[in-house]
Amino acid sequence: MARTTFSGPVASNNGYIPTTRFTPDNLAATTLTAAELATGYIAHEGAANITLTLPRAVSTAVGVVPAIQGIVQQLNAVAGQTFDFQIDAQTAGAGTVTVALGAAGALSALATAVGASAGLLLVAAGNTGTATFRLTFTGGNPAATFDGANIPNQPNQGAPNSATGYTLTRIS
Repeated sequence: MARTTFSGPVASNNGYIPTTRFTPDNLAATTLTAAELATGYIAHEGAANITLTLPRAVSTAVGVVPAIQGIVQQLNAVAGQTFDFQIDAQTAGAGTVTVALGAAGALSALATAVGASAGLLLVAAGNTGTATFRLTFTGGNPAATFDGANIPNQPNQGAPNSATGYTLTRIS
């Protein structure tokens, strides 16, 4: 068995198997909470076509109760960290799902260039109705851990919960 040491935040979705999912109502538009998105699996089973707005990147509320926290706080995200989530609209009779950005979110260059015309933010209903999206967190505090004397060659690491935004990309 290999042994390893590390310091700083560790986040991995490799081999992640969702044990919960979020199923939105048949409302025309739903703003996801950070906790709902953090399940990693959103299953649209209703007949209505819906728009899901991603949660804001960072909550501006004092106290940051879980119901209103941003996705950065929910995941303790740092700049460069990624988070993948899936939207599934394969249930018979389900409507389509359109994805919209939350506050401080941005589209990747590809999604900006061809997103609307190519349907990159639309998940069609039916047999092909699944899509995987990736949030790549941006901004934040690249807090250096190198002190010049005791920890030579230690890379810079972001302080947990320091990202300030995200970029959305559709990856499948």
